[in-house]
Amino acid sequence: MGVFPRFGGWITQDTQQPHKAESKRSENVESMPVSEENNNNVPAKKKKKEYFDNVHERKQDLLWHDAEKKHPWYNPPLKTKYKKEKLKFMKVFEGSYKVEPIYVDSERLCKQRLPKSREEYKQCSGGQGKIASKVTMDQYFKPYPPFNLPPLSWFVRGITIKTTKSLLKMVQHVATRVREAERIGF
Repeated sequence: MGVFPRFGGWITQDTQQPHKAESKRSENVESMPVSEENNNNVPAKKKKKEYFDNVHERKQDLLWHDAEKKHPWYNPPLKTKYKKEKLKFMKVFEGSYKVEPIYVDSERLCKQRLPKSREEYKQCSGGQGKIASKVTMDQYFKPYPPFNLPPLSWFVRGITIKTTKSLLKMVQHVATRVREAERIGF
């Protein structure tokens, strides 16, 4: 019968139906024999069983957000350097990126002075100012000899720039979705 007896019986019922002349009994051993006259008492389709509990999911959501308030996430440093080794067509691929905050409404809301930190900006704007991020990225790459010749190097540079831009757009979309996500059940 196999590891999953019900599953095996289900497959044999669907693919190999017994002929009417042979038997009216199902090949599934666990089921009871049913006559054709007694089909009226069979209930309609059963409600599908849900494999998650909404109350439990709400509790987990509240626990997650409460834990986030007690122990906030550690934010890594804003400057990062990276270097990739052992690439197929690249001799050198390294770079760095830097994330700087931009205080969008600082001229309108903070007329006296320019803010230098998030706390200052929050105080002078009354908590209504918006903060954006400016990402400065420096990449240095050098392809291996056949690919560093002018016609091929143009394609390599174009592909690298296009890939980097698409990755940054994907990061922006994910950040937007995370920002717009709401808590469940509220």
